[in-house]
Amino acid sequence: MKLNMKLTKCMILATTALLPLVAQGVNIWEGTSIGSSTDGRSVGCNEAIGGCNFEDIGVVFTNILQFLFAIAIPITVAMIVFGAIQMVISRGSPDKVKQGKDTMVKAVIGLIIVLASYLIVITVRMVLTGVTK
Repeated sequence: MKLNMKLTKCMILATTALLPLVAQGVNIWEGTSIGSSTDGRSVGCNEAIGGCNFEDIGVVFTNILQFLFAIAIPITVAMIVFGAIQMVISRGSPDKVKQGKDTMVKAVIGLIIVLASYLIVITVRMVLTGVTK
């Protein structure tokens, strides 16, 4: 029972560490083409009179994936630590050791998937629009 409370406290602490990143928010429209609104001020393509162009779609997807990647790294670290704790407290039980290893492997696989999706979007954007940034 004490062990579950300790693990719960660790997960709450890890989640709390991510809150500033989430609370800061992300402007997914950052880097899109600049237009003007009905009152004449400069705005992003999401608020502009002409709307967004094809290149802006790639910018938005890239911004979303950058945000997800920034969140995925601390979550991966927390899950690896959680898996290591599971292994340490297993007391030699093969099932518990395997469960801890599986947790760590799945955390790394998740990070690889997020990284691969980011690279795919960047590559497709570069091929379709010629924009490298």
